[in-house]
Amino acid sequence: MTPLKQFLMTMQDGSSAEYFNELTAPKWLCEGGLATSTMDNRWFWEDHVMTLEVEQSVDTDFRTIRRLV
Repeated sequence: MTPLKQFLMTMQDGSSAEYFNELTAPKWLCEGGLATSTMDNRWFWEDHVMTLEVEQSVDTDFRTIRRLV
């Protein structure tokens, strides 16, 4: 069985940090709004977050998401 990908998301100003895995990701990140709407974040989740290798990170406007495992 393949272990779940685990992530750390921090605010770029250092004000908060949140740990999650691919099943417990915040809904705004992995689902977003209505499919194909301007608030639909699935493209970012699938193409940028889920493709990260261990220790790689990706930045949003306000956050940095780093893959831990």
